[in-house]
Amino acid sequence: MANINKHATFRQQYGPWALITGGSAGIGEAFAWILAEWGFNLILVARNRECLEQKAADIQAQNPTIQVRILAADLSLPGAVESLIEATANLEIGLVIPNAAMETNGAFLKNNFDNEQRLIQLNITTPAHLAHHYGRLMSQRRRGGILFVSSIAGYGPTPYLANYGASKAYVISLGEALHYEFKKQGVDVLVLSPGLTHTPFATNSDINWDQIGAPIMDADTTALIGLKALGRKSSVIPGLVNWLVIFTRKYLFTRTFNITFFGRMIERAISQERL
Repeated sequence: MANINKHATFRQQYGPWALITGGSAGIGEAFAWILAEWGFNLILVARNRECLEQKAADIQAQNPTIQVRILAADLSLPGAVESLIEATANLEIGLVIPNAAMETNGAFLKNNFDNEQRLIQLNITTPAHLAHHYGRLMSQRRRGGILFVSSIAGYGPTPYLANYGASKAYVISLGEALHYEFKKQGVDVLVLSPGLTHTPFATNSDINWDQIGAPIMDADTTALIGLKALGRKSSVIPGLVNWLVIFTRKYLFTRTFNITFFGRMIERAISQERL
């Protein structure tokens, strides 16, 4: 009964609709399943329509009292966010989770700059645009929440993940600042910064994370930690080991040592062709 009441309170504050980008797999899918169980209607956004349709059908089948809508869109392309905004104009969206992201890795000069620009659009411009549009609507209603998904890579410069880490640093800075600004409007903002997580995103990376020995969390636990922290904190790092890594980077290592240490670590875990 306590959990039912807790979920009802959460839904009252952040419902009735939740918008999740990157909602067909990984942490985004984990958010979708949890929120569906809590009684939220869902808008799931991702590039692969077939995958979206399957996920939506699975979620709907197990949660028949909610609605699930999908939008197949590549949010790394200009104009995609405007199309999303238009498609959701008649819905009261009380929770926005800008989860979609892309990673470029390897030597910056060896990467195609078109991909670097797409990363900037998806990882930086898209979450900022979503927060600006839906945040304004939430502030008018004096309730709502935005849960940004960043990464522990955003807590310091990381060679061979240079643009990705920089984009996640932007999300951390933006989200923590908006936590303060939006609180006055009755809107909660949180930044969730996972470490390595069991997702297709990590599996498809060119970096051999097993060689580094980085701890891996499951997506469900990561998503749940974020949802439980919304309205209580400005930022959360899931997992004790991840938290200790960031504490060490921020307070024990010099900036120069940080860059050298993590640069050499990734050099050992990525193919020589990418260096």
